[in-house]
Formats: sequence, structure tokens, C-alpha cells
Amino acid sequence: MEYYDEIAPGYNALYGEEQKKKARKVQELLQITPEETVLDIGCGSGIATTELGGKKTGIDPSLALIKQAKFPVVHGKAEQLPFKDKSFDNVVCMTAIHHFDTNKALLEIKRVAKNKIAISVLKNAKNFGTIASAISAVFQSVQQFDTEKDTIFIAKP
Repeated sequence: MEYYDEIAPGYNALYGEEQKKKARKVQELLQITPEETVLDIGCGSGIATTELGGKKTGIDPSLALIKQAKFPVVHGKAEQLPFKDKSFDNVVCMTAIHHFDTNKALLEIKRVAKNKIAISVLKNAKNFGTIASAISAVFQSVQQFDTEKDTIFIAKP
């Protein structure tokens, strides 16, 4: 995560608008209500998370990025989420899954999610096909929605 720690001061300027647009699409697809909980895995600075409804929690391995978040965050990794089973109504992971051990992260997402899951994957990620196949294998009722740069997978645990 050294790269993200290094670019943390300019992260929002570099990626903010693109990430917020993606988060608005995820919110539209999931329809997260104010009383629902949501975990954003790989939340970074939290700039995109703020576009989601509900009571937000984030987790990211970059200390420099999570210091910028304006909601509760945890320093940690997707492969070992420090939360109880079925802790969150909704779990999202926007353009971060390609940084993780995909299978371990997907099993952790499934473990902590109660209701709805959204995972966006860069279309040009070198392992896009492998990630897409793993998502379909791990989750139920998987739907795909294409955006300009990503495919958003909506699923149930």
C-alpha cells in the first residue's frame, strides 16, 4: 500500500470525481436506506463512500488515506475483516478487489454481508475474467451492470 500512502495527499483530486460517480451508481443499484449499515472495503479516503446511503463504515490498508475519511474507518485488509458474521446490511468494494487475494476477500465479503453486495471491477484489469468468475461462483443472484470503466456486480451473500 506504499503507493496509496504516497499519493494520499492528492488522491481525491486524482480519483475523486470518478469514484463518486461510481458510488452514485452503486447507491442507485442498491437503494441503501438511511437506517441500513454499509461497509466499504478499500474505502481509501472515503470520498466515494460519502455518496452512499446508510450508516457508513470503511476499511482500508492505507493509513494515510483513511485519516482523510469523515466517518468511522478501520485500518485493515479485505482478506481478514475484523467484523462479526453478518455485521452489515450492505457491503461494497469499488475498484479495489484486484488489489486483494480475490477468493479470500470474496469469502470475507460473503461472511460479513446480510443483504446486498456491490463489487466494481475495472474492465481493463488483467485478471477481470478470473475475478468475474469468482464473484459468480461465491455469490447468489449475481447481476452485472457496465459503466464506462467498470463492471458493477450486484449480488446476495
